[in-house]
Amino acid sequence: MVAPVSGPFYKFPSVSFGDAYQQTWKQKKPYDLPLAYKTYYYYGKSRNVSTDVNGKVTVVELKEANFSPRSSPNYNRMAQHAYNRAYEKLKAKLSDKAGWAENLAQINKSRRTIIDRSVQLARFTGALRKGRFGECASILRTPVPSKVSNRKATSQNFLEWEYGIKPIMTDLESSLKILVEADFGDLYLKGRAREVDQWVTVVDNKYAHGAFSYSREQSAVFIHRQCVARCRVTNPNLFLANQLGVVDLALPWKLMPFSFVVDWFVNVEQVISSVTDWYGVSLFNPHYTKYDYGARSYSSRGLNVYTSFTPYKYAYANGAAFKSCMEMERVMSLPGPSLVIKPFRGISLNRAAQAIALVLSVFGR
Repeated sequence: MVAPVSGPFYKFPSVSFGDAYQQTWKQKKPYDLPLAYKTYYYYGKSRNVSTDVNGKVTVVELKEANFSPRSSPNYNRMAQHAYNRAYEKLKAKLSDKAGWAENLAQINKSRRTIIDRSVQLARFTGALRKGRFGECASILRTPVPSKVSNRKATSQNFLEWEYGIKPIMTDLESSLKILVEADFGDLYLKGRAREVDQWVTVVDNKYAHGAFSYSREQSAVFIHRQCVARCRVTNPNLFLANQLGVVDLALPWKLMPFSFVVDWFVNVEQVISSVTDWYGVSLFNPHYTKYDYGARSYSSRGLNVYTSFTPYKYAYANGAAFKSCMEMERVMSLPGPSLVIKPFRGISLNRAAQAIALVLSVFGR
C-alpha cells in the first residue's frame, strides 16, 4: 500500500538581495490531511555613500539578509507566551469549564459568604422600601469584620466579589451550559494569538574637532501562533467530570494564599492544569502553525576630521539599509503550554483595582 503522504520536497527560490527556502510534503486524494510545511524569506539591502578627503564619492550596495524574527531580544519568551495563549483559546472552544473542586474545598467559607450576603441583601431591601437611604448605605458596608476602616472594608468587599461570589456565579452558569449544551460530536477547534516586539537602538558619538558618528536602527517583529485540532469525546463521564472541575490537579496551587497574584505574571496554574486538558477526549490531526515576520530600517551618518592637513580635511559617510523577514512552519503536534514569564503591557483597570484592594486589605487600617 502506497503511503498517502510523501516528501519532503525542497525549493530554494532565487531572490534579489535575499534568501528563500521551502520544505513541503504532498498527499494523495482526498487531500484531507494537514501537512507539515516550512518556509523562510530573508531580504536585506544596504546603500553606503562615502566621500573621501579628495572629494571622491563612492557608492556601495550590499546584500545584508541577516535579520530574522529571532533578532528580537524577547523572541523566545514572547513566542512561547503567544503559543500558550493560542493553546488556551483552542481549549476554551471545547466547552465551558467550571471549578467545583475548588468551590467544594472552600465550602465553609462559601457557605458563610452566601448566608451573610443573603441577610445583608434582605436588610438592604427592607430599608430601601421604607426610604431609609442612610441605613441602606450603612448596610452595604460589609458586616464582617465589624471593626475595620471604611477603606479596608471596601477593599475586602471588592476581593470577596472578585474571588468569592463572582467565580461561584460564573461556575453555576458554566455548569448549566456543560450539562445542557454538551456536544459529543466531532468538533473543530482553533485558537490564535499574536505578540509584537518593537525596539529602537540609537548610537550618537561626538569627537574632537566636530567629528561625529550617528546611527538609528528601528525594528519590529510580529509573532503569530495558531493551534488547530479536531476532537471527539470518547469518555463522556470523564469529560464531564473534567469540565465541571471535579478532576483538578491544580487545586493545591489554587488553594495557596495569593497564588492568583503569581498567575498574573507566570502561568503556573495553566501548566499544572494542562495535564487534564484532554481527559475523555481524543484529538485528531492536532498541529500548530508558527508565522513570524518583521522589518528593520537603519540609517547612519558620520564625519571624520583629518588634522594632519592644514587646513583640516573632512571625510563624510552616509548609510541606509532596509531588511525584512518571514518565517512560517506547520508542526504536526500540539504540545502543552510551557512555564513562561508573561510580557508586561501595563496594568488593566480591573487588575489595578484588584491589586489596590489586595494591598488595602492586607496593610490598610
